[in-house]
Amino acid sequence: MSRYGDFYENKVTGERAVVLRGDEDGHGQSALVHLTAWPHGSVVGEHIHPQLKERFRVISGRLGTRIDGVERTLVAGQEAVATAGTARDWWNSGEDEAQVLVEIWPPDPRFELMTGNMFGLLGPIGRIRGYRGIYPEYSHPHGRTKPDPAVLAIAGLAPPDIPTAGGEA
Repeated sequence: MSRYGDFYENKVTGERAVVLRGDEDGHGQSALVHLTAWPHGSVVGEHIHPQLKERFRVISGRLGTRIDGVERTLVAGQEAVATAGTARDWWNSGEDEAQVLVEIWPPDPRFELMTGNMFGLLGPIGRIRGYRGIYPEYSHPHGRTKPDPAVLAIAGLAPPDIPTAGGEA
């Protein structure tokens, strides 16, 4: 289960996602990630999540979206929502990094498994080569980091109290 500070990075597609609120610490709330899309970065292509709704809110940069066949370019302060079962695609449509808050609900641990495996295997290449859908070695976060305090503030979140190794908060 994803939790605050976990991150996933796909250097081929140019995307990095830092978990601000995950399945494990959301207590039934939506999952929330800070997405950084590098210049010319994109998701692997148009896709459908049968049961997940996603909201994309741009913090900085330019995010191109295609939701249910409609293309838009979003800039800071703008957002778009892809409902469950709707075809969606996104890409960085600018020359600078795009910083985006992505809210996902309902939270679903299968989304984390898909992200970890796809980023780890470079999904389309893996499917072409006949690889299987889930690999345990990629089915976990790619690392841990301290989320950006400015992004947490924009998201309306405070850093959680996380105990240190010595048991102190």
